[in-house]
Amino acid sequence: MKIWLNHTLACPDDGAYPLKLVIFTWENQEEDFSKLVKGYGAKSLFNFRNEESPLNFEILDSMPMNALIEKNISQLEEDSGIIHLVKDNEEGVIYDTCVIDPLPIDRYFQYYLEFLEEFSAIFDRSEYTSATESFKLIVEEIQSTIKEAYVKSKELPFGDLNEFLKPILQDLLFLNIFLTYMEIEEGVLVCSSCKTWFPVIKTIPRIYPKTMKREEMDLNFLTKWRKLYPDDVILD
Repeated sequence: MKIWLNHTLACPDDGAYPLKLVIFTWENQEEDFSKLVKGYGAKSLFNFRNEESPLNFEILDSMPMNALIEKNISQLEEDSGIIHLVKDNEEGVIYDTCVIDPLPIDRYFQYYLEFLEEFSAIFDRSEYTSATESFKLIVEEIQSTIKEAYVKSKELPFGDLNEFLKPILQDLLFLNIFLTYMEIEEGVLVCSSCKTWFPVIKTIPRIYPKTMKREEMDLNFLTKWRKLYPDDVILD
């Protein structure tokens, strides 16, 4: 399960949103998180060597050519890269691997602010210290950078957007890599209202209403991870 997916999930019984997410294990290696944290700490940008191995990146001192592209919106289908700045009727719109539909720059940052507010409901209980460091960076540093960018981005002329984005490009790249390439192997989703739990097993969230009887797979999962479950969950 990708982290970004939690932004789309709600309880099937009462519609409560967002669900609390507790992470037990990652499908990624800890080295993947270490590279990400190291790249951010070096205040450099990332350049992907190939699409098949998105976490195999080099730390550069200059902007990667495929990270920020300025072109006409009619050429969207030809884009390659992660973050794209596009001209649409003399205005700037932006999209990336998380924000698929091009948005005006201020709405783009507003989307991320709303998304990052939900990080207060995500808890990493894995053994990866670098994964914990990644969450800490997002909550303590990147979130404040996005807030500041949102305020400054309103009514910026298109010609100024490219230079405006350069200093915060590494923050946006960090978010895109973390949200779309890091995969939760096992964890649990919990409704904040009814306290029902839904397991994430082999990267797949198993969300279904209370009327459905729990399968043996879920019960075995509960036995395996019970010590890491939140205290307020109803263990049915």
